[in-house]
Amino acid sequence: MIDVKQAVDWAVEAGELAMAQRGKVAVSTKLDGSLVTEADKAVEALLRSRIRDACPDHHIVGEEMGRRGNKGTAEYCWAIDPIDGTVNYASGLPHWGVSAGLLRNNIPVLGVVHLPEIRETYWAVERRGAHFNGKRCKVTANRRSHDEEIFIVPSYISEYSFSFPQKVRSFGSTAAHLCYVARGTCVGALLEGWSIWDVAAGLCILQESGAEVTDLHGIPRISLDGKAGGPLLACSPVYRRELIEGIRHGADRRG
Repeated sequence: MIDVKQAVDWAVEAGELAMAQRGKVAVSTKLDGSLVTEADKAVEALLRSRIRDACPDHHIVGEEMGRRGNKGTAEYCWAIDPIDGTVNYASGLPHWGVSAGLLRNNIPVLGVVHLPEIRETYWAVERRGAHFNGKRCKVTANRRSHDEEIFIVPSYISEYSFSFPQKVRSFGSTAAHLCYVARGTCVGALLEGWSIWDVAAGLCILQESGAEVTDLHGIPRISLDGKAGGPLLACSPVYRRELIEGIRHGADRRG
């Protein structure tokens, strides 16, 4: 498998390209209503080039350029989000980054998330732990005061309600949300309407940090099939029951 240092170098290089183009590129709206910039496309092209050169037999799926190769028949597939948090990037906010995850038979086995503006780099490899800026990171293992507990949700969530004491926040980047749980900064994060490139890197980092990833009934989720997914909870094991019991989607779905 690819050396993770090489993958980190690609992400850092991609982040430098995005930083250099920030505020200088056109912004447009895609058919699904989301924003895209010329930097998104340039960064994805750079990452694809690096992956093709180093791993010619690996398939690639990316947010802006779709799929190269048939992922269904590939042992290894990269899922890349060139700029996760494009709205933040285009608006001058700092929480955005480069996300690259490697799947083996649909299971995340390597993940790199680089947030260049705030100088944070996260990476993980299967059975080698999760790392933040060169040091091991782990999900929070001990309960804290509720005043210090943060639960993260997507900015577009409106149909959910939360009946737990944790403070609910959104930073506008799925990759950053997952890394903050892995690092122990936040106790949990809700995912909704995700695509494979949103979560492939972050799920590997989460799993190697000791976090749990489940559906909203507590059933573990570790495999990705490339399709957009339903709600998932990423959290510290010590908070899982409390968070699951406190999340409601419209009418109580457990009723």
